[in-house]
Amino acid sequence: MSTLPLFEKEPLALETSAPSEPSLLATPATPKKPKTHTKRFLADRDERRKQERALTPIVWFSCGAASFCAALLFLKDHPHAELIYIDPGWEHEDNVRFLKDAERVLGKSIKVLRDPIYKTPADVFRKRRYLKQPMGAPCTEVLKKGVRQAYETALEVQVFGFHQGEQHRADRLLAANAEQAHLFCFPLLAAGWTKKDCLAHIESLGLELPAMYRLGFKNANCVGCVKGGKGYWKKIRRLFPARFEEMAALEDEIGYTLFDQPLRDLPWDAIKEEGGLVGECGVLCSLPLFPPAPLSP
Repeated sequence: MSTLPLFEKEPLALETSAPSEPSLLATPATPKKPKTHTKRFLADRDERRKQERALTPIVWFSCGAASFCAALLFLKDHPHAELIYIDPGWEHEDNVRFLKDAERVLGKSIKVLRDPIYKTPADVFRKRRYLKQPMGAPCTEVLKKGVRQAYETALEVQVFGFHQGEQHRADRLLAANAEQAHLFCFPLLAAGWTKKDCLAHIESLGLELPAMYRLGFKNANCVGCVKGGKGYWKKIRRLFPARFEEMAALEDEIGYTLFDQPLRDLPWDAIKEEGGLVGECGVLCSLPLFPPAPLSP
C-alpha cells in the first residue's frame, strides 16, 4: 500500500545563463513561504480517520441498568459498535466493578473518557460559581456533554439507553439535535423495555446491580447529585456523611445553596428520606451557562 509523502520537493530550475550581478538599488526579493504540505497531509489524515470512525456506532454506557440493556440489545445486530463510558469523578466506586462485569457479559471492552481539566463536579462548581439551575447542572454540561461532544464526530450512529418511561427525554434530545436526529438510536424504546425490565434482566444474567441501586437509589449516578431533592439528600446524609459535608462546605464557599436553606440548616427530622432524582444524569442535563442570582445572605 502506497503512503503519502510528508513533503513534496520543488523541481530544480535549470540555469540557461550566468546570473547577473545584483543591483544595489534593487528591492530584495521576498522569500517564498514554504508550502504547508505537512499540515495538508495531517488534515487529510485526520479527515480520513474521522470518516472511518464515523462508520462505528457509539453506545453511551453510564454504568446504569438501562444503558447496559441498550448496549446488550444493540450489540446483537451491531457487534462492531464502540462502548463509551464518561466518568464524572463522583460516582460510587462499585460502578467500576459493574463496568468490568458488563465488559465480560457483553464481550467488549468499554472505553473510559474523562475531562482533562475538571476531575470532579466540585471543580466545576468552583469554576462556574453555582450548583444548579431549574433544568440541570453545570457538572453535566462540562463533565458529560462536553466530553461527549469532544469525542464524537457528529457523523456516527449514537445509541442512548432511554427506556419506555423516558420517551419524553428521547423527544427532547431529537428536537435539540435536529441535524443528527436520524443518527440517534433508542433500542429500549424500540423493544418496549421499561426500567423494571432492565433491572430484572440484569439480575437474570447473574449480575449484581451497582451498589447505588442496592442502597435504594433509583439511579447509579454520582454520590451526591445536585439535582436530587431534599429526601434524596437526607439519604446521602445518612449513607455518605463525608459527601454531605463536602457539599455543605461547597455551599458556604460558593455562596449558593441547593435549596431554600443551607444543607446544614434544613429540618431533617421533618423530611422523608427518598432515593430518587428529578431525572437521570445524561445528555439532556445541559443549560445556558449563566448562573442564577445568588441567595440573599
